[in-house]
This record gives sequence, structure tokens and C-alpha cells, in this order.
Amino acid sequence: MVGPVKSWLLLLVALTGCTTQVYHPTRTRAEQERDIRICSEHGKLVEPMEPIAALNVAYECLEKKGYKRGKTQPTFG
Repeated sequence: MVGPVKSWLLLLVALTGCTTQVYHPTRTRAEQERDIRICSEHGKLVEPMEPIAALNVAYECLEKKGYKRGKTQPTFG
């Protein structure tokens, strides 16, 4: 069994090469960064020992807030 620190390290290494972008067309960059931070923290609380599951929880949280996955990014003004 891999310990929690090693699990997070493996996740970071895996995500370095393949990341999923999320965007919300009506939110500012600061609002998006805040939402991503909140949902990431929520995912880590819900799934503290499973980094992949925590990431999925974070994406579900963002989707509930209206975020979309993809490479399209809004223009910040």
C-alpha cells in the first residue's frame, strides 16, 4: 500500500503531463481561482487517502458551480 504522501506525489507527477482545464465564462480569474481552491480542498477532505478520487470530487464540485472541462478559456477583461 502506498502512503498518503507518496500517493499525492504520484498524482502530482501524473498530472504534470496531463491536466484538465476548467473554465466558467462569467467568472473573473480571481473568482475561478477561489472556486478551484475551495473545490480542491473539499475533495481532499472527502477523499484524504485517495488523490484520484479527491480530484474527481473537486471536478464534480466545479461542475455543480457551472464550470466546464475543456481547453476553451474565457477572455479576462
